Order: sequence, then C-alpha cells, then structure tokens
Amino acid sequence: NIDIKNYCIRYFEKYGNVILND
Repeated sequence: NIDIKNYCIRYFEKYGNVILND
C-alpha cells in the first residue's frame, strides 16, 4: 500500500535521526 509506505518514509524523515542518534 503506497499510503502506508509513504507514511513510513515521512515517519523516519521526522524521527529516524532521533532514534539513530539515541
């Protein structure tokens, strides 16, 4: 589902760095 995939992309754009930079 493109909507779900796009949501995941946006999520990691916002929070990915926070998680990786724990």
